[in-house]
Amino acid sequence: MFHPRRILPPAQAPVSLTEARAHLRYDDTDQDGAIAGLIAAATAHLDGWSGALGRCLVTQTWALDLAGWPCKRHILLPFPDCQAVASIAYRDADDAAQALASTAWSDPLQHTTGSVVQLFPDVDLPALSPRRIAPVTVTFTVGYGGIDEVPPAIRQAILLMVGDMFRFRESAAPGAFNAIPMSATVEALIAPYRRVLV
Repeated sequence: MFHPRRILPPAQAPVSLTEARAHLRYDDTDQDGAIAGLIAAATAHLDGWSGALGRCLVTQTWALDLAGWPCKRHILLPFPDCQAVASIAYRDADDAAQALASTAWSDPLQHTTGSVVQLFPDVDLPALSPRRIAPVTVTFTVGYGGIDEVPPAIRQAILLMVGDMFRFRESAAPGAFNAIPMSATVEALIAPYRRVLV
């Protein structure tokens, strides 16, 4: 399977700058740029294909390339919480860009390793371009939804990571030789939400 590509990032971070300032007990705005960067870093650590959770948080759009039509007509998407498939595009035998009708597939269902979409059995799947390694592209929206729909435990974990990074601006404390670990509480908070691969 090819790695998925994020084509439209979330409109906002899972926690706001105001929430982060309140968590840090820092009322001034002179560090807003740095705090926003810490929020982005903490979010990136958890969110998306390379994130520790293996899932997406705030709604975002991804694309997955396929080498051909899937076996048994089941398209396994790499994330849980898929909201909808926006399009299934392909290159036909003449290498022309085409798209399946939106009535050709089911709504996403949750699967142990992500989400699954079925191509209906009465839909004729056309021949694909021999010139392309990945002639099929599935574009889909995924995530819990807006900020308020992201589980509170995940949002709190992001705030804790922001607090750790804000307090310890370097990877080791002055005069110490050991790296500063992230809070064990963060691991406890995010553990129930990790996508399990089987």
